[in-house]
Amino acid sequence: MNSFFKSIRLELFWVISSLLILMLIFFLADINPAVSRLALSWLFFLSGLYFILTFLSFRRKQKIEDELISTKEELYQLKSDTIARQKDIDDYFIHWVHQAKTPLSALQLMTDSSAPISKADLKEQSLAIEGYTQAALAYLKLSHPDTDLVIAPVKLDDIIKPLLRRYRWSFIHNHTQLNYQAIDDQVITDANWTQVMVDQLLNNALKYAKGQSITISYKATDKSLTIADTGIGIHESDIAKIFDKGYSGFNGRLNQQSSGLGLYLVGKISRRLNQPITVKSEPGSGSQFTIHFPSHLTKL
Repeated sequence: MNSFFKSIRLELFWVISSLLILMLIFFLADINPAVSRLALSWLFFLSGLYFILTFLSFRRKQKIEDELISTKEELYQLKSDTIARQKDIDDYFIHWVHQAKTPLSALQLMTDSSAPISKADLKEQSLAIEGYTQAALAYLKLSHPDTDLVIAPVKLDDIIKPLLRRYRWSFIHNHTQLNYQAIDDQVITDANWTQVMVDQLLNNALKYAKGQSITISYKATDKSLTIADTGIGIHESDIAKIFDKGYSGFNGRLNQQSSGLGLYLVGKISRRLNQPITVKSEPGSGSQFTIHFPSHLTKL
């Protein structure tokens, strides 16, 4: 209201001045009081009507200005979000390209070499390329703001078994033991994105537990799925950072196949689905990743 009066103070001054002058003229001219009152009433009415219309126009203008400011802020935020999202995508794929070059370079060396090409080596590099490609496609889809989630009850065995079939060759070739019994329990989640999470965690376990054992288990009391291995484990100083983009930690630097991008993708999906992941690990004793499924999903 103060801003309104400030905007019309000049008009208000002239209207009040004009009314006072007219009242003085009516008084000095000795005009009939009834006529004076009628004239002044009309002048007060017209002045009031003018200020009411001016006030409504002021409110409408102020509302438009507020909407314009709000729109500018939304556009600025949208621009900032778009820039941040694009930077995130650029950074991810810079890391991804460097990592994908490893199996491609290995295949190039195999084809250029005169030595016989091992079918096992070809299969290993083929699986690596397939894994990187699927992770990249999943990351792009997840980064798109219009990506929808399909939240529904799903049987965990339907998520896990296709992955075990995909990695069957890796288990056999690397002599890695699998401990798994069919899980008929259902959880409320997005089946596709949860499968991507389990895929990346299983792939990670296979890298660091070659020739060891991997156990997949489900605890119904707190709705948690655990992928545990008896591999090389993770240093305590690395655990807090393993879900950061491109962070591979001490063990990752020893393993040329590690890019840190798989667990980064897992972290993004975990936050999107509101499915926290806890990590327990000791160097030389293996790692344990646990996905916690909420009984109902509300923050999506």
